[in-house]
Amino acid sequence: MDQQSPLEIVTLRAVLFDLDGTLIETHIDFAAMTAEMLSLAREAGVPDSVTEGKDILSLVAAAADDVAARGGDGEELRREAFARLEEREVIGCSRPNLLPGARELLLALRSQGMKIGVVTRNCRRVSEKLLGQFALPHDVLLTRDDVERTKPHPEHLWAALTHLEVQPADAVMVGDHWMDMEAGHRAGCAATVGILGANSADWFAPCPPTALVRDPAAALPLFTSPSRRESS
Repeated sequence: MDQQSPLEIVTLRAVLFDLDGTLIETHIDFAAMTAEMLSLAREAGVPDSVTEGKDILSLVAAAADDVAARGGDGEELRREAFARLEEREVIGCSRPNLLPGARELLLALRSQGMKIGVVTRNCRRVSEKLLGQFALPHDVLLTRDDVERTKPHPEHLWAALTHLEVQPADAVMVGDHWMDMEAGHRAGCAATVGILGANSADWFAPCPPTALVRDPAAALPLFTSPSRRESS
């Protein structure tokens, strides 16, 4: 299942990572989050047809837009939703675990002169704490609090790459969700790497990655071609 051969990207200059499920294992209850956001939307009079089939953040955005379109305070709903999500994230991230090879992968990239970005749909408060707790090196962190549109929208990645002063064609996106892969493809990244974890390969069926590995440790060989080591 793991792809062990290096990614042949001669001009690779940066690697973007998702956080939860990619570098760090947390215990966020996403089903409970979704249920609470649906309840909040219904309390605001938002029809289920507006939120049906949407991921958590898209659900919040659609509900806020619906409330605003009916003359209500959509921004207030958005603030309340994000406050509740952050509260659940704090609880779910209280006992995190570093995924195998995560720090070693980041340090290896740093040793090759790569720039490292973390792009996550989690809140900044929790993301900063997790990165600091495990001393994970990075050059930029962009959370849902920092951008108008999050993954899978490519603007989330473009904002990070702009900060790093790297073109998408010189970057790789690494994540544990097909939305990470979609964001990478839409942003124009040279390649995408899926972290499978406990999921089956069809988890990435909506947007397959360039390479699929079990965990960060298995991703290390993808970034260690002899030519890249010699040029670092």
